[in-house]
Amino acid sequence: MRHKSGCGIAFFCMAAAVCLLAGCSAPAKALEQRMKEKEECTLAIEDVMRVTYDGTGYVVLKETAQKEEVGTWVGYIHKLVGVEQTGKVVFCEELLQGMDQIAELDQSADLVVTFLNVYQTREAEKDVLLVDVNGNYQKAVNEEILEEGEAPLLVADLLDSYEIIGDFAVNQEDATQLVCGDAVYQVTDEEVPVDQLGAYLDCIAQRVTFDSETKEILTSGELGSIDWTGGEEAKRGRTVWLYTDVYEIQGTEKTSMVAVRVNGDYRVAKIGR
Repeated sequence: MRHKSGCGIAFFCMAAAVCLLAGCSAPAKALEQRMKEKEECTLAIEDVMRVTYDGTGYVVLKETAQKEEVGTWVGYIHKLVGVEQTGKVVFCEELLQGMDQIAELDQSADLVVTFLNVYQTREAEKDVLLVDVNGNYQKAVNEEILEEGEAPLLVADLLDSYEIIGDFAVNQEDATQLVCGDAVYQVTDEEVPVDQLGAYLDCIAQRVTFDSETKEILTSGELGSIDWTGGEEAKRGRTVWLYTDVYEIQGTEKTSMVAVRVNGDYRVAKIGR
C-alpha cells in the first residue's frame, strides 16, 4: 500500500472539499440551502464511529452499500477529521468554515476524512442508515441493536483503505493535461454524468492559473506582476482551474480515458488529442 507522503495531499484534498462546498460555486450555494431542510447529525469518534440522527445513536460499520441501495437524503454531518498514521485523531472540524481556517488546523494529519450526508436505505429499513464517508456509503445501525457479527468501522480501517492507485498530476507544460506515468491525458469539454463514474483513482486537488493561449502555468511572479504599459503581457488571458478527484468512466478503460473534476464538473480526459 502506498500513501501520499506528508500532510500535503491531505490538506489539498481538504481545501478542494471546502472550496466546493463552502460557496465557491452556484451549485454549492444551492446545496447549502437544501441542507437547511435536513437534520444536522452529530459525529463522535472514540473506540468506534457513532452518528446521532433524530436523537438515536448509530454505529458506523465496515460494510458498505452500493449506489442503487441509497434512498432519501435525511441528514448531514459535513465534518473534516484529521488522522495521523498512528490512528490518532488530531482534529474534527466543520466542513463549511471556509478556506482561511485550513492553515490553523493541525497539519500533522496524514489523512483527512470527509463525513458528508446521511441517507435512508432505498427500502427505508428501520434502524439502518447510510453515511457518506470519503465517498463510500457506509452502513450504520442503531447502537441498541448492534449484533455481535457486525463489525464497526475503525479509524485504522480508513488508513488501511487509503491507497493511491493512479498518481495523476497536472502536466507542468500544459495545464489542460494530466500525466500518469508515461501517459498524457487531454482534458476535454465533454462532461461525465455522476452516475457514469466508475472506480475512484486519485485526488489531484491543485489550483492552477495558466495562460489561456499557451496553456503554460503562470509563476507566482507572473501572477503578481501588472503590465501598466498596455503591451502584450497585459493582453494575456488567464484561466483558473481547480482540479480535484479522478475516476474511471463506466464502460471504458482507464488506459484510454478517465473522468477528472475541474471547477466542480467531471470532464473526460483522453489519451492523445
